[in-house]
Amino acid sequence: MHRHTLTWMVLVLVGTFFVATAVAGQYSNQEIFDQAASLARQQQMPPEKAKRLINGLKAFFPDAWFQAQVKKQPVRAVFVYGAGGGGFVVKFMKGKGLVSFKSGRQAARIYVQGWSGGAVIGGSMEWAIGLVMGLPREADFGGDYVGNLRQATAGDETAASGMFLESQKQAPASHALYILVSSRGLSAEAGQIRLKVTPGW
Repeated sequence: MHRHTLTWMVLVLVGTFFVATAVAGQYSNQEIFDQAASLARQQQMPPEKAKRLINGLKAFFPDAWFQAQVKKQPVRAVFVYGAGGGGFVVKFMKGKGLVSFKSGRQAARIYVQGWSGGAVIGGSMEWAIGLVMGLPREADFGGDYVGNLRQATAGDETAASGMFLESQKQAPASHALYILVSSRGLSAEAGQIRLKVTPGW
């Protein structure tokens, strides 16, 4: 009797472990690229922008700094968005996109608002691909994120900027976003970036 009870408890614990692991699953590099391409198509991102951003991700993946971040915080969701904005000194942008979780919602709607400090000349249209890193649970995604440009650039038609933003939620909900942005319009950005992500569910 006790043996059967013990066996049942072990099976429950093992099952719980695998369920927890599935919830906290992580994307492989190829899955990230495939998921980004799929979401970009669904978001109707211009094909040349999507290709440029995905190639930018592929080029950045071997970077030692990025590999250290992934080791600490695996990629557990991929998202894309399109946004428009403008301003001088402080730039504001607003848009919408889609996010897919490794073991959760697929192509779910999100809304984004962002602010960046620095010199900004004229308006612009931004397309972005982002990675959600170290997310404890799907329910913890969203809210306010703060960070800086990881790769500074003058935002012309062919440029892409990398941003690393950390969640402002308290642990264990804390996680980070790595976002690669391609902008259209005359702009030159520097300084702190704030992004607010609102899930659409």
